[in-house]
Amino acid sequence: MLQNNLENSGRPDQDSCKMNKLARRTMESKASNKEGAKPGYLFVITSSNQLFSGTGTAIFEWIRYAKDSYAFAIAIDNSNPKNFKICLEFCRNEAIPILVSGPAQRRGAADPGVADSLEYVRQGQWKIVEIVSWANSATNLDVLASIREDQILVYTPHTQPTWTIPGAENLYLLEPAFEAAIRAADIVCCDSPAELDKLKRLANTSNCIYSPLAVNTDRFKPPASHKKSKEVLLIADFREIRKRTDLAVNAMVRLMRRNPNATAALAGRGSEEVELPIEFGSRFKQHGYVNDNELVKLYQNSGVFLLLSDFEAFGIPIAEALSCGTPVVTTENPEMSSLYQGLAGCTLVDNKDEDAIDSAVDEALGNSDPQLIAKAAHEKFGLHAAFKRKSERLQELIERKLEAPQTRGQILGSARAK
Repeated sequence: MLQNNLENSGRPDQDSCKMNKLARRTMESKASNKEGAKPGYLFVITSSNQLFSGTGTAIFEWIRYAKDSYAFAIAIDNSNPKNFKICLEFCRNEAIPILVSGPAQRRGAADPGVADSLEYVRQGQWKIVEIVSWANSATNLDVLASIREDQILVYTPHTQPTWTIPGAENLYLLEPAFEAAIRAADIVCCDSPAELDKLKRLANTSNCIYSPLAVNTDRFKPPASHKKSKEVLLIADFREIRKRTDLAVNAMVRLMRRNPNATAALAGRGSEEVELPIEFGSRFKQHGYVNDNELVKLYQNSGVFLLLSDFEAFGIPIAEALSCGTPVVTTENPEMSSLYQGLAGCTLVDNKDEDAIDSAVDEALGNSDPQLIAKAAHEKFGLHAAFKRKSERLQELIERKLEAPQTRGQILGSARAK
């Protein structure tokens, strides 16, 4: 039974109901299978995904980029009010149907699940179904159980180590659900070349492609009419331990001790709550969560962007900062090295090596070319560059299924044989 609750109210919201009616009309029109109609494309996501971060960026920018080619819709549960609201507002703004469900929690899963996913996947004439996140065990297992043989399954896992989830030792569905999704998918979109190598070895198939997160270069670009400041910027979810915002703040304080004119800015969820040394507190700006326009201005005005996370699957703020012509100092690990090593303006360091961090920050503040940095980032992470391979692979699969329909087993079998 469809549940159209807005946030956690337990009652159908008028706009939410309208969106579900629009989605049903879309499903019915797809069922008529009119010649020339755009292929239906359904995202099934959970509201536990951080849609205010890179996960949301990956979904929303792909939809904006490809909506002339596909008839998109999003199915989502309503258990997390913040992320559900972000999704609802996006769908309203982009005129994308949204299918709202209650949760369907599974023991051993980190995510709340999407109770009506079976109905949504099977009843709609969706040519393509996409699932996301390595940690969406409940949601993704339900989609795997309901996906039809004639549908193309896309999986974008944004793979992270299990230690990045608190209480991961009790989430026994994480690894089996993750591996099942990789092997069942027709396309696995990998954020980095390092993730691509890992998942190819794990799945032993050729269904994995490198498809980085994209940056809208019409918005994320260098300032046109003024010089950058020497301010050091950190944008992150300060409540997420792996972001190691403590290391970045400490580096900012060390800079202030070396340079009496140095200033810093903190932005993102929880940044307004950070306790700072009294002697330097006035030289910090604490913005809290910022909207998209404020985000671009912060990147454009800053002298260097500093992010010292223990792990990033992609690090969308890094690509956004570089696209605005702002040099970046960030943590060296296989994923970051495979994406950013040698890219203009980006320096990779050991996040525990204070001397290396300080030297990299000083150098970035003293010598950088915003136009050169932005040009290199745009060429690598602009919308067309980032989405080209995904678009091509989807078209290949659609044509293959039209010419010679195969079962999912046959498709996966032929992929393993390559």
